[in-house]
Amino acid sequence: MNTPHLPAHVIARVTSEAEAVAICAALAGEGIEVVKSSGAAADFRVGIAGNYELLVHDADADRARALIERLRQESKQIDWSQVDVGDPEQESN
Repeated sequence: MNTPHLPAHVIARVTSEAEAVAICAALAGEGIEVVKSSGAAADFRVGIAGNYELLVHDADADRARALIERLRQESKQIDWSQVDVGDPEQESN
């Protein structure tokens, strides 16, 4: 956030850095400034689930929460049996 003096609001807590990054990208794509804050456990990077907090300006909190909910609902509707993930790579010995 470019203006640290504005109040910040935690809009989500996630345990996966990948999920945190994806949510941050979606929020940024909608023009919402977001900061990803990680807890100490996340900094070890040895497979221990960390805690990531996503913070936005208070003025953007409701819009950010609505976007996150919409994304979660859309992801539930994906029919993974219809998604072509390609052929597995052959291992070379």
